[in-house]
Amino acid sequence: MTTLRYILDADNLIQSVDRDWDLFADSNGAPELFGSDIIGKSIFDFIQDAQTVSLYQDIYQVVREQNKPIDFTFRCDSPQIKRLFVMKIIPKEDRWIEFETELVEQDEIIGGPIDIACVEAPVSIPRSSICGRVEWRGRMMAPADALREGLTLAQGSSLQVYYHICRECRSELNAKKHMISNAE
Repeated sequence: MTTLRYILDADNLIQSVDRDWDLFADSNGAPELFGSDIIGKSIFDFIQDAQTVSLYQDIYQVVREQNKPIDFTFRCDSPQIKRLFVMKIIPKEDRWIEFETELVEQDEIIGGPIDIACVEAPVSIPRSSICGRVEWRGRMMAPADALREGLTLAQGSSLQVYYHICRECRSELNAKKHMISNAE
């Protein structure tokens, strides 16, 4: 499976990416994310929602202050493939942090891509930026499950997604933060 590595300095600016970074960006149709175009930029330029930025800032601070690594799983899908990654954040000298992001599972999205990331639509739905589930009828579930449970769109319309962090993901990540903060 794929493992991507990159390093942030103390100001959360991307300082390096490994050789597989550009291959992954290219295979996902994202040449604008090649290492040469992102080195020196803030990691937060590439995160869409304020909740996720805030949570990651907290996690980075704990890793740096406690000088201990943390790891967690997250979803990062392409239009055709759902993917599960494990991210490990490792403290380095001078408050720099290294990321090892390993692809641990991927599956084709059955029935083709589900376009849930459009920006113009009369309908909106929250989606967790960590687990990739959407909130439908008061529950968090996979987008395909929401469609099976009655989420419908008018012909030719799109669904506007706004990102947040679901309760379960927030609880899990906060527990990990507290665990390394309280470890001796």
